[in-house]
Amino acid sequence: MTTDYFTFFTELADGAVVLSLLLLAYQIWLQRQDLRFSATEGLMGDFSRMTLFLVDHPRVARQIYPYSPDAAESGQGSDPQDRQMALYYLDSLLGLFERAWLASKHSKARKEDWYGWRNWLKSLAKSTLFIDLLRASEEQWDGKFREELESILKEVTAEAAK
Repeated sequence: MTTDYFTFFTELADGAVVLSLLLLAYQIWLQRQDLRFSATEGLMGDFSRMTLFLVDHPRVARQIYPYSPDAAESGQGSDPQDRQMALYYLDSLLGLFERAWLASKHSKARKEDWYGWRNWLKSLAKSTLFIDLLRASEEQWDGKFREELESILKEVTAEAAK
């Protein structure tokens, strides 16, 4: 009878260990999800601020997106102060893009999220102001991120040539 109790408690302990390991794995998974959410939430907050800046400063937006219908209709010339403000904006925006890219590479955000950021970069890559800034500041960015930017520029150039 003692052997039956011993076997019972041994099997119970084994089951408890397995259950504990499963719960630990679930807790780790939840923490990773929370980390991804936090990374994405921070990037989206910065994205919102960057977008609202352009809404509040349409003349700066026209410097960045001179090919947009709004810019063509405005008929305004290039103001050096607006150009300088646009360069500051784009420099900050490149930093945001690099953070989004790094987050996607280090699994802090979903890799699929990077494609939305990449599409925004493709629209910016049509701007000569953006390209000028990129060339002037390329050494400050991560090497692999620079390769990604070059890939995007080649893609946009190829699409424009069609």
